[in-house]
Amino acid sequence: MEGVPVVGLLIKNERGVIVHGKNSWQFGCPLPAPLNKGDRILCRQALELAIGPGEYVYEVGLSMV
Repeated sequence: MEGVPVVGLLIKNERGVIVHGKNSWQFGCPLPAPLNKGDRILCRQALELAIGPGEYVYEVGLSMV
């Protein structure tokens, strides 16, 4: 499969409410060239969250467009 990768990050609280959800397109990151099978990428997101104490679910997603 060939395509341009999009990496996403989602954080939900213990009630299932999304407190943060963005992907590389929404951050305005430059899109890499299309990838081929076996290619590797490195992804990093830096963010500052002003969230209260509690339990959170952290999800990372990768798709190709």
